[in-house]
Amino acid sequence: MKTINFFYSFKGWVDKKSPQFISLFLGIFVFLLLFVNYNHTDGGGDLAEYLNNPLRVINGELPYRDFWLVFAPGEVILPALIYEIFGLNINLLLLFSITISTLTFLGAFFIVTSSVP
Repeated sequence: MKTINFFYSFKGWVDKKSPQFISLFLGIFVFLLLFVNYNHTDGGGDLAEYLNNPLRVINGELPYRDFWLVFAPGEVILPALIYEIFGLNINLLLLFSITISTLTFLGAFFIVTSSVP
């Protein structure tokens, strides 16, 4: 019974807060959750192409393409831009990736909360 009362009191506390505060809290929480393992990936064999294709663009070559490896232009050009601006540091690219994931989460949060009356 105490657990149910706790959740009702927590729901009341959340209902009193502004959506901006909740989105800020959720954004920080998701970013920190992803930041814990930002340098561990399950990219597998595609990770080499994820790193090498932007370097090919920087060097003026075309990105590697075949039937099984199809990257959208943003997946090649945006990391190349990050490499050009900040230097060849994979950690910055991985941190940028979790920033994009956090912004995607917040975008979905705003879409869902704006459709609820």
